Amino acid sequence: MIKIIKKVLMIVFIITALIPLGAPVFFTIIELIVHGKLLYDFFMPAELFFLTLIGGTGILVIGIINSQETRRLFIFLVLTTVNLFASQIYANLSGLAHGETELNILHIIILSVFVSFYHLFPLLVVVECFLMFKKISRISKLKE
Repeated sequence: MIKIIKKVLMIVFIITALIPLGAPVFFTIIELIVHGKLLYDFFMPAELFFLTLIGGTGILVIGIINSQETRRLFIFLVLTTVNLFASQIYANLSGLAHGETELNILHIIILSVFVSFYHLFPLLVVVECFLMFKKISRISKLKE
């Protein structure tokens, strides 16, 4: 019974971590079908950051309980968090967040890097969650 609960929890955590990456794609497809426009919300992974954090942390805890190597997942969660806070700090210190500064090419480049990382780090968290699920599932089968 515990094994089933653990698997269900891991699947729920993986889906939770996947939502910030899946939601913009899902809504882009809906917008394309309904209105014929290709609109992708590049900031949604950052706006739904807490779901990546919850899902990844849940898998991290299950991995620790099962004595699995969790260092990479932990690092990816930290990078996701640091990227979000760094982008907010940059926006505030540069004046972009308050509209005090004119957007120039340097700001566009820096913001593009942050937005790229909004997608990369949650993707790495999800991949690591899948790998942890696979590893823990394999170990559970071997113990049976």
